[in-house]
Amino acid sequence: TAYEIPLRLVGSEMCIRDRLWGVVGHTQIVDKLGPLEIIFNTPSHHRVHHGANKEYIDKNYGNLFIIWDKMFGTFEPEKAPVKYGLVNNVNTFNPVKITFMGWSAILKDIRKAKTVKEALSLTFGPPNTKLRGGSF
Repeated sequence: TAYEIPLRLVGSEMCIRDRLWGVVGHTQIVDKLGPLEIIFNTPSHHRVHHGANKEYIDKNYGNLFIIWDKMFGTFEPEKAPVKYGLVNNVNTFNPVKITFMGWSAILKDIRKAKTVKEALSLTFGPPNTKLRGGSF
């Protein structure tokens, strides 16, 4: 998303080791990792990213470094048990539609924007799934 562009420019989380770290994050076997939790996106932080709990929506986007989420206000530590799933169910098995449904919802919101400022905020601002009521 456009929200990630500044993060990519200053942190360049695009190398292969970062992607491999993302694979490690998909486990429930590992709990907290002590001091590593301060800088790195640990399995605990990544579980929050996948949570449908109200407090976990639009949180913990970083792949390797959680520090970006802490800097940009999208960090949430894992406190409550994670409820996995979607806020609103996807009514298709079409992988292309699933892949682009978020972008489609954002474009619809931009078209409905009443001002240029609102459209720019939707384009370059932080995630706003809560404001859209979880439209995707």
